[in-house]
Amino acid sequence: MKTLILDLGSHSIKTYLYDKKIKALKTTTWRILDKKPSEKYIRTNIRSAISEYKKSTARIIAVGTAAMRRNVTARKIVERVCTDFNINYQTLSQRKEAQLITKAISAPNVDHIINVGGGSIQIISKDGAELLLKFGISDLNKKFKLDSEIKERKISECIDWLLKKIKKPLGLFVYTGGEKKYLKKLNCPIYSGFCKKSDFLKIHKNLMSLTMNELEKLSPNDPKWMSGAIASNCIVIALLSRSRYKKFIPSNFNISDGIIFHHSKYTF
Repeated sequence: MKTLILDLGSHSIKTYLYDKKIKALKTTTWRILDKKPSEKYIRTNIRSAISEYKKSTARIIAVGTAAMRRNVTARKIVERVCTDFNINYQTLSQRKEAQLITKAISAPNVDHIINVGGGSIQIISKDGAELLLKFGISDLNKKFKLDSEIKERKISECIDWLLKKIKKPLGLFVYTGGEKKYLKKLNCPIYSGFCKKSDFLKIHKNLMSLTMNELEKLSPNDPKWMSGAIASNCIVIALLSRSRYKKFIPSNFNISDGIIFHHSKYTF
């Protein structure tokens, strides 16, 4: 059955098509945590995310994450809009979000799986232990002005703050959510699936010197998606600082892959 899947994240809406295998179709940056919930705004963005594809699919399912957990008003509007568009919708708990991304990835030699969103971060170890952080890219942007112009960004302060939140040592980790696509767009070398710490730091240093307009031109998705690039880089640097490895695995997997993998036990 052809299924359209919407990941209603805090930073963006990701649209996927599942037809025997999953395919990324579109990313719509909406930064819903930064806005006062408006039915018109939410309706317009959800309509945009599905309008090109809904006629060719048998059903549409959607999940909400941190923004919907935090903001009851936004969640109720999303529930109403999804009902109007005949979309089966659920708000995921942070633990369910962590479980789904774990289901999506089969990597026996990996110690940790990292799932970062606009309003939360999930760090899952291979033994099932979870570190569920209640902040994400949107919060870091706001706290450290990482989506502002160059002289206003507090990048080193952000990394230091993250290191205080991520205290435990890490092993080899997978960083999910389109990181591989992002790094390829920036021509960052990836060897046998790994990104070296030294190469990542070079990319980060280059991006630090770019204005927001310049960053947007490098986006692998829509231009506004790059508003989270510096914050995401800071998270990776903090993770690498805690890791005993000088490399990590960038991945395009996300919770939508987990939904498909786990669909027989997942109710919509």
